[in-house]
Amino acid sequence: MTTAARNPGQQSVFIAISAARANDIIGRAFHVLGDSTGFRARSTKRDGQLYFEFPNGHAVWVAGCKNRADAEKFRGSPLCGAAVDESDSMRGHLEYLSEEVLEPALLDEDGWLALTGTPGVTPTGYFHAITTGEGCQKWPTFNWTVLDNPFLPHAREWLAEKCRRMGLDPTSPSYLREWLGQWVLDVESLCYPYNAALNHEFGAFNDEGKPGWRYVLGVDLGVNDPCAFVLVAYRPESPELHIVEATQADGLSPSGAAARVLQYRERFPGLRIVADTGGQGKAFVEEWIQRFGLPAEPAYKLGVAGQIALVTGLLRSGSVKVHSPAASDLIAEWMLLPFNSDRDGHDSGYADHLSDAARYAILAAQPRYTGEQEDPEPGTVEFTRRQLEREREAAFKRGSKIRRTRGGLYVVEPGEIWLPKAA
Repeated sequence: MTTAARNPGQQSVFIAISAARANDIIGRAFHVLGDSTGFRARSTKRDGQLYFEFPNGHAVWVAGCKNRADAEKFRGSPLCGAAVDESDSMRGHLEYLSEEVLEPALLDEDGWLALTGTPGVTPTGYFHAITTGEGCQKWPTFNWTVLDNPFLPHAREWLAEKCRRMGLDPTSPSYLREWLGQWVLDVESLCYPYNAALNHEFGAFNDEGKPGWRYVLGVDLGVNDPCAFVLVAYRPESPELHIVEATQADGLSPSGAAARVLQYRERFPGLRIVADTGGQGKAFVEEWIQRFGLPAEPAYKLGVAGQIALVTGLLRSGSVKVHSPAASDLIAEWMLLPFNSDRDGHDSGYADHLSDAARYAILAAQPRYTGEQEDPEPGTVEFTRRQLEREREAAFKRGSKIRRTRGGLYVVEPGEIWLPKAA
């Protein structure tokens, strides 16, 4: 507000991991301060971007920056001030955003730059360096806790109750980090306890010399977010799961994502494909089926907290082996990704697309007892027919119309069924 009042007709920017998150953080504050001071901002959109415009012509651009490519939109805009919140959740591109993009944009107006946020779960990275001076010159740094907030007079009682409920004490890493703003190693807050001594495999995966390898491709589908692909190899007689490679790409259409999957199928015949078919993923999978004949199994339906717990157990037992450098991006994501405040899922401020794809593939590769006869081998005709029969039964139950092309299941009306004959 001070920057807006002192710089009529100019522009500043407030950045978080996403535009929606940035608006959640600062939008309400603008309204509250506007009511108390009379200096009210009007929200507007230009070219798909959100701005808060003040009576003196100053505009605050409220935006998200999820990756290095996203940072480019701030390049070249003259700014008199820039604030980046949730800084550690941008650890993969924070230095580039600050040093290469925002600082040049602030040069014309001799503007200021502020990086704020809670310390991350590991004391490393650019935000850690500039706030501690370890590895670079320390920036002027200010630290406060929830107890310093004059608008939260009940904070002390609330924090004491939370500590009792969560089993925390003043020496707990998560307490020191989240509530006192101190840099500590907080392994217990990580969703996936990757341990290099147990889980790291250096070098490319080699399936020669041991027959019977099977492959599962986990796919996390996104329209505005990246599409992530994680390949897992396993042998039924072995407890080990090998994460062969992990990649992701921005801006893939359903056809573009299908092309990536087809490349995997050419390399690994009999490949199973597991994807989250809810929400936007459903449109992707429908196009895969209709245009490319690519079947994708739905991801394991157990709640996310249960899924994370299963993967955690496999990591801690050493059953999951991650090959680098082909899957190094997944390792980097696991080393940063914390639980949300309820510890029932990922913190939404951190990238998790590779983690989701890995979880789908890992759980699909794990045998589960269902009390029924054993399923046929994945990739066989009988396996496909079993899946189709289950879909047929589900269609009967819900009485819906289903159409599939290229040798799939047709249900025009309940009772009208066509199944391809086994080869």
